[in-house]
Amino acid sequence: MVCARCTGIYFGALITAIFNLLPVAVSISKRLIIYAAIPMLIDVILINLGVYNYNKVIAFITGNIFGASVFIFIFEIVKDYFLELTKEKDF
Repeated sequence: MVCARCTGIYFGALITAIFNLLPVAVSISKRLIIYAAIPMLIDVILINLGVYNYNKVIAFITGNIFGASVFIFIFEIVKDYFLELTKEKDF
């Protein structure tokens, strides 16, 4: 069993992976990863402070945003690494 936020993270990564099969180039910086994490962190803090109760929909959405952003970031790092390896072999 996985919580709604973690399900959102996994689902966001899955959907982003599927969209990465399309020939659309998307890149993301570390700063955007932090911006994507802010809604999730605010949600967790507000829940822990008792401002409002846990909401599965909000948790899923904030996790989805973060999961998609992290997947794009990691995918770009791995892609750049393998492109560097192929450039080194060409010499």
